[in-house]
Amino acid sequence: MIERVVGYHAAPIVCVHVSHLTKHSLFPPIFLCSPGVILNGIGKSCPLGHVGHENSRPNLRDLKRPTSGLVPLESAIGHVHPLSFTVEVSDRNRLALTNDIWTTSDSRAKRAYTTVSTQRRLHQQSFRVRVIQAYRKCCAICRLRHEELLDASHILPDGHPRGEPWVCNGLALCKLHHAAFDNNILGVRPDLIVEVRKDVLDESDGPMLQHGLKECHEKRLLVLPISEDLKPRPDFLEERYELFQSGR
Repeated sequence: MIERVVGYHAAPIVCVHVSHLTKHSLFPPIFLCSPGVILNGIGKSCPLGHVGHENSRPNLRDLKRPTSGLVPLESAIGHVHPLSFTVEVSDRNRLALTNDIWTTSDSRAKRAYTTVSTQRRLHQQSFRVRVIQAYRKCCAICRLRHEELLDASHILPDGHPRGEPWVCNGLALCKLHHAAFDNNILGVRPDLIVEVRKDVLDESDGPMLQHGLKECHEKRLLVLPISEDLKPRPDFLEERYELFQSGR
């Protein structure tokens, strides 16, 4: 069984745990191979140590390409067909080797869970309610009215020294424009004009890019709070717009 993929070679290198050949060993060795590599017999393959010894660096000179007299991996492990591989990668997806191409085997994927400790912003829910109410349950950029698709976006981020949960530091945005705003795909100038990043304007794609983003360029915010005290503060917008320009 393949234990894991290691990155010491230009081609994908795989650690193979040949347990059925070492049934008398308390710690079966791990052998190194890669697609298309033929090992010079099990006895002369590239042992990396034992299971659990992950700091052993492979000797790449022991890796050999197919030449006469060498033993294919399939022959070396006793003509077991088909070979069964289990690979540990970053996302822990199962992989299958088919026609020399690594493909994800969805049918073998399994759900996995972990328990984590997180820090939750207690002010976020009330901030969302107050901002969306001030913008009359509309996206400030596109006027979308589906509240379940609206977010309260911070002009100055929550982690910023002045990123207070005030309505004047917020914009009611749909999820598309919220993500675009947070990732500096679009920015809002202090005069309330929306700008879209130039490289995005130069792209050619489907109707969502055209109508959802590019047509917002150089347009004024469509919805604002009625109260002057709740409208976006120009100094907040100016500082955030500078961040947008620096990230362009």
